[in-house]
Amino acid sequence: MECPFCHQDNDKVVDSRASGSAIRRRRECLKCSRRYTTYERPESLRVIKKDGTREEYDRSKIRRGLMLALHKRPVPTERLDEMLREIENELMDEYPVEVSSATIGDLVMKKLAKEDQVAYVRFASVYRNFKDVSEFVQEVQPMLTERGREKGKEKEKERTEPRPAGGEKDAGEKMVPIVNLPELFAKLNAGEKGSGEKGGGEKRGGEKGKNKERTEPKPAGG
Repeated sequence: MECPFCHQDNDKVVDSRASGSAIRRRRECLKCSRRYTTYERPESLRVIKKDGTREEYDRSKIRRGLMLALHKRPVPTERLDEMLREIENELMDEYPVEVSSATIGDLVMKKLAKEDQVAYVRFASVYRNFKDVSEFVQEVQPMLTERGREKGKEKEKERTEPRPAGGEKDAGEKMVPIVNLPELFAKLNAGEKGSGEKGGGEKRGGEKGKNKERTEPKPAGG
């Protein structure tokens, strides 16, 4: 097996195990010491094309279609390879000898519809080769209907869930009063001004009393 990193044909198998209808082998390159995984599958499956001709099953075609559909979508490469293995396992289990290309395409669309709706629409638009918009709408309508049904269930769940005491506010949420800052500053300034005037009046009253005591004549013998 040629190493995908240094392209040297010198490796050893360090682990082997069954993976559906395939054999998964973990290999180590004896040249660069890097490890990689290979899968061994039976080559008896043949694909019946639309024109009736037959050809050997080629997994690279399915993988290329998945990569184009999932381009720039939030689906990791590991999940893409996992989807490919799931598709191949179903094909080998149900169609051990021959399978139509239409069956393979339908199975890929089924996987994409569950994984990523944008990728599903991309693949369907190419695979189905729609002649007009009405055919495209007819194809994606079941998916849109299912999506609308799920949203309806979510809204119904939100309406039926009990709300915390105090209405829509959370129980632990404190009500913060709204303060009119200009009005608050005006009241504070008015209070300080009144206190100053009151204090000044008492001071002046005391000074008048002392002056009055000094000017009044003292009684004899005082």
